[in-house]
Amino acid sequence: MNLRQFQRKKKINANILYLSIDPIYSRIMVGTKTGAQVYNIKIQNVGIVELINNKFVTFVGAGEQPELSPRVLFFYNYLKNKKLSNLTVIHNITALKKSRTKLVIVTAKKTYIYSIPKLELLKIFDVENPKGLCEIAYENEYLAFPDPKNPGNIQLYDTQNNKEFQSLICHKSGISAFAFNKQGTLLATTSEKGTIVRVFETNNLGKRKFKFRRGTTNAKIYSIAFSSQSSYLCLTSNRETVHVFKIPKKEKKNKLELNSLISEKLDFGRAFAHATIDHLIQDLNQDLTIKNEQNSVESKIIDETSFVLISGEGKVLTYSFDPKKGGKCGLQSQNSLLDF
Repeated sequence: MNLRQFQRKKKINANILYLSIDPIYSRIMVGTKTGAQVYNIKIQNVGIVELINNKFVTFVGAGEQPELSPRVLFFYNYLKNKKLSNLTVIHNITALKKSRTKLVIVTAKKTYIYSIPKLELLKIFDVENPKGLCEIAYENEYLAFPDPKNPGNIQLYDTQNNKEFQSLICHKSGISAFAFNKQGTLLATTSEKGTIVRVFETNNLGKRKFKFRRGTTNAKIYSIAFSSQSSYLCLTSNRETVHVFKIPKKEKKNKLELNSLISEKLDFGRAFAHATIDHLIQDLNQDLTIKNEQNSVESKIIDETSFVLISGEGKVLTYSFDPKKGGKCGLQSQNSLLDF
C-alpha cells in the first residue's frame, strides 16, 4: 500500500464512520465526515463504503446532508470520477455486503439481495437485525445473518439456489461476529461473551468442525477473518491481544468416548500466534468515532504468514508470524490511513 509512514506521536482527528478491508481486491474502504477513501477516491460525508469491482464503488451517506441520505445507496465509477445511479430503501442502511454476483443491503428491518451488475431485486428478508450483522460468501454466495428468534443461532441461505437451511445452533448468548472463508465452505462465529470461536462446515448441514478459545474473560469482538487458503483465522477484540488460530487440515478425533459436556470443555484449540496491541486499544477507548463498532479494529490475513490491522483512528499495522512455530507476531510496518 502506498501509505504515508505513521508517527506514533502524531494525533489524527479521523472522524471515521466506517472502515472495511475488501477480501478480494485487497483494498481498504473508509467512510469519514470529510470523504470516502478507497486509495484515492474522495466523496463527501460517507457512512458506508463497499467496493463492487476494480471500477465501481457503492456508498451510503452519513445523513448529515439532505442529498446524502443513509437510506440511499449511491453507485460511483471512481476511474471516471462520476456518480452513476442510486437506489433507495425504506430504512437506514446499516451494512453492505457483496459476493461475485450479489449485492446485499442490510437495514434494521429488512435485508435485500440484488444481482450484480444489473441490480435486479432477487429477494427480501423481513428480519429484525438492529446491529446490521450479515455476511455473504464470495464464491458459493451463501448468506448468513443472526436468527431473530434465537439470538445465538445463525440463519443460512443459499442465494444461488434460493434455498434456506436449518438454523445453526452456534452459541448460548447472542452472536457478536461471524465470517465465511472465501469459498463459503466454513463459517466462524463468536458470541457476545467473546471467549469461544466456533467453525462450522456449511456443506455438511452446519456440522461444527473446530472450536478455539480466545480467553476466559469476556471481550467485545470487533472482527474475525479467514486467510485466503483457510489455513488461519484472525480475531480482534477490545482486549490487548490479536489472536491467530491455525485451522487443522484434519479434524481431531477423540480416542476416548466423552459425553458432550466434558468434550466441549476440553477439546479447544488455542491461539497459534498473537500480537499485543495495547496502544491501539488505548487510542480506541479515547478517540473512537466509528458508528459501526464491529469495525473498531478490523483485521485481514493478507497472505499465509502476515495480517493487517486497521484501528478506528486510521492506523494501519502489518504483522508477520512464523507459519511453523507461531508465537509472538512481529510488527512489520505502521502507517496512517488518512494521510496518503
